[in-house]
Amino acid sequence: MWVRAEACFFFLSCTFYYFNKFFGLAPFTYNSRAKKYFTSSPSVAYCSFLFIGTILFIPSIVYLYVISIAKNMNSLALYVGISQLIVQCSSSALIQCAAVSKAAKSVAYFNAKDTFREEINKMGLRMKEKFYFLGMIITANVLTVSKILLTFAFIVIFTHGEEFIVTFHLIIYIIPYGASTLIGCNFITEIISLRYFAVQINNQLRNSLNTVCDLPEGASKARRMATACQVSDQVDKLMILHSELMAIVAKFNDIETFILLLYYTNKFVELIMPIFFEYLMLNGIKLYTSNTPIMITGFVTSIVGLTEVTLTVACCKKLIDEMAIAGKILHNCSVYRIDERLKGSITDFSLQILHERSPFTVCGMFNVDHTLLYSMISSMTSYVILLVQFYTEGVGT
Repeated sequence: MWVRAEACFFFLSCTFYYFNKFFGLAPFTYNSRAKKYFTSSPSVAYCSFLFIGTILFIPSIVYLYVISIAKNMNSLALYVGISQLIVQCSSSALIQCAAVSKAAKSVAYFNAKDTFREEINKMGLRMKEKFYFLGMIITANVLTVSKILLTFAFIVIFTHGEEFIVTFHLIIYIIPYGASTLIGCNFITEIISLRYFAVQINNQLRNSLNTVCDLPEGASKARRMATACQVSDQVDKLMILHSELMAIVAKFNDIETFILLLYYTNKFVELIMPIFFEYLMLNGIKLYTSNTPIMITGFVTSIVGLTEVTLTVACCKKLIDEMAIAGKILHNCSVYRIDERLKGSITDFSLQILHERSPFTVCGMFNVDHTLLYSMISSMTSYVILLVQFYTEGVGT
């Protein structure tokens, strides 16, 4: 698989464009002839319509939830469930609103990324780690489809399979739940594609510097000088590409920063509440006609959700690490084997990396790294223990 050819994982990532269009997260359109993204009034109108519809349906979702299970739950569990629904639906609506408000920035980002991809493809290198990239993109697709199917399964169980009621619930549930799920998979896909660019830059940089370092001891001065000049030009070009990639990453972070805050808040609530309800059902509270299907669906949904959050953190960490590898490659180059011009190019590149490195942040409050995952797990554990204590002490009975 050659870089200059259209890589398979880019084709797979394009499937998310159509998912985004359906769920109201893509207020723009792609012109296949011009090969550019453009803001589109019909797309903005469609996304705005879904946003307004989500807002209007929130009371109906809460009402249907209350009348369906209120008779089997104490007030504590009922309030916990209502809080979960309100947070999830509100965050989904705000995600749709943020997508519409940042349509112009999204168009600029995708166009810049496509232009940058063309520059990378011109390098003509063999694609490295192709199975990793393909596997991660496929995993993101599977996560999205699985979560949507689990939502459908939950609705079927929740409504006892009555066709009309299932259809009605799907209409009001599928958009908010689909949007909140898709946004995480979008983030994973984009991070993977950005890391792909970083891998190719590092590969080319490593190969270029090895050309100089691997020159035989008996090579003539003229050959060394010609090789050093050629490699110096390549390093300068890679320095520009690395800077452009950092600018693209910064654009993406600017678009996603508020959306990620909503996403992680939604996931935090989505993972806590099912655990609490699993505890209630294990202690004999019958929430539905049969607890077993709900428990299985809830458990699988929690596993998928936790996997999704873990992948967002892991992929982001891999991108940041990959961006830092260029500095290590430059540092490991044998200085005594190169001339002053190439040495200057390496120094400039190294200084640029030192000044440009920046992690993904969420509204400036925390970074998307392993500390976020640890903090979420510890906080979730504390909240679940607190809810269990309230229940055992009879609060809300």
